[in-house]
Amino acid sequence: MAFTSAGGREFYNDAIKLTSGTTNCIQKGRIKGIIKSDNTAVRFYFPSGCTIELTPANAQIFPFSPVGVTFAAGNAFGLY
Repeated sequence: MAFTSAGGREFYNDAIKLTSGTTNCIQKGRIKGIIKSDNTAVRFYFPSGCTIELTPANAQIFPFSPVGVTFAAGNAFGLY
């Protein structure tokens, strides 16, 4: 699945608005992906302790299942 597309074999049944935090993606169980509403940097936190920082395009979907994401501006939504 291309990061800028919601197509492919994955589908989402629900979404929740995320506040910036290192454990904000585990409220309803692990998320399937994240969509960011603007192009500010996002840092993804994974259970292994690894962090990845990326700067998305506007409305880009990341098919990751982190435990948390932090961001300085805009909105992020967890996709379930």
